[in-house]
Amino acid sequence: MNNKSILTGLACYATGMALSHAALVIGSEDEQRNWLSWIQNGGGWTDSETGEDATWEDGNDAIFYIDKNGGVNVNQDIVVNSITRLNTLAGEGGMFRILGKNNSATNTSITINSFIQGDPNDPKQDMSFGRNLDVYGDFEVRNISHLNLEGGDDNNRGATIYGTITMTSSTTGVRLQGADLSNATLRMTGQALDVQKDTSINHLSGSGRFFSGGSTENTLTVQNLTIGANADGSGGLGSFVQTSTGALNVIFGGGDVRMTVELGTDLSDVFQIKGQLTLGGNLVINTLGTGDFKSGDSYTLFQADGGIVGDFDSITLPKLEDGLEWIIDRDSNSWTITVSDKIPEPTSLALLGLGAAAATLRRRRR
Repeated sequence: MNNKSILTGLACYATGMALSHAALVIGSEDEQRNWLSWIQNGGGWTDSETGEDATWEDGNDAIFYIDKNGGVNVNQDIVVNSITRLNTLAGEGGMFRILGKNNSATNTSITINSFIQGDPNDPKQDMSFGRNLDVYGDFEVRNISHLNLEGGDDNNRGATIYGTITMTSSTTGVRLQGADLSNATLRMTGQALDVQKDTSINHLSGSGRFFSGGSTENTLTVQNLTIGANADGSGGLGSFVQTSTGALNVIFGGGDVRMTVELGTDLSDVFQIKGQLTLGGNLVINTLGTGDFKSGDSYTLFQADGGIVGDFDSITLPKLEDGLEWIIDRDSNSWTITVSDKIPEPTSLALLGLGAAAATLRRRRR
């Protein structure tokens, strides 16, 4: 691919934002001294040593030197190993945006195979996916404040995420600003998830803190949820808890809700919001630790200040020893599962063969 097809397509957004410094670098992260340094010249990209048009090669690393705000317009489908924004001025924040064509009837795509990151020595800026852009790949987000996933306007669609995004410990959080995540996986490792517009996510995993656009009321639909200390749900117990003043509503949209309880304790994964929780799909509870359940073990799974409505299509709970059964204690705002001694069945029922049935599940409402 040549400069006129891709880097005209990757035309640096820096010009429109009047950046005083802008350069694109291609090369391996392990060979920083050998990166090819490109400068912006007349709206295109030019090799700083030869003066010739720069050439984008799919699968390389892209490094943009900018100050304050900047970004790129992706006007043709491209593949990149990684994207790094490096600051030319120490202590500068600002936004780095990756956008598709403006006022276009079709989206362009970018596939990222490894990571995107801000300046490792100055991680104050945000990065964004926005306007008319399809995002593919399985990649990490490093060394930034927030990843913004933008919606559209009257003339443009927002970003559509098809890939798997993993937030790392060097990031603050994600802002859901109207992008389409109905085909995306978002893996959190304790960061803030700020739901600023109604959003649907195919798979949310890990742990984190919920916000709802400050003090507004927004709805997050989660098709599949996996809670855990790590992004893949492993590594011990985790939680998604709302800590802002806004009333976030959550709908479990029909997939699997996977949570864990810890044997020998009253500890479990927790899902807690200030709005309304709508149940749906399949609840699957796993165990952590060793030993056996005993009567009285109790685990609170869900809490919603705005109420809990609906029900799960199926519930899979850990196996209990003979003589024990699970009870779901459910009131208007919380859901707790408790191990109880099984109530003996009437002899007449036992004679009908029901006494040998599999462990039962009783539900009660308070």
